[in-house]
Amino acid sequence: MKFVSAFYLCPVCFIASEHQDRCHDHNMVLFDPGNPEDFRRKPLFTTQGKLRSQAPRWFLEGIGWVAADGKDVH
Repeated sequence: MKFVSAFYLCPVCFIASEHQDRCHDHNMVLFDPGNPEDFRRKPLFTTQGKLRSQAPRWFLEGIGWVAADGKDVH
């Protein structure tokens, strides 16, 4: 059986939903944190090993701060 963890989240107030909805006059964003052992659940570090963000990579990908291919956007 496949593990499904995708959900919608309002990036303003962080209300989560299983279905896309409108919140704060915009659509909620689809996030997929992946399987429990997925590296995307870890925070983002620089190549020198310094913590860049406490947010997990899946969240940073969802808001467009990091590309899904692992390259920094911001």
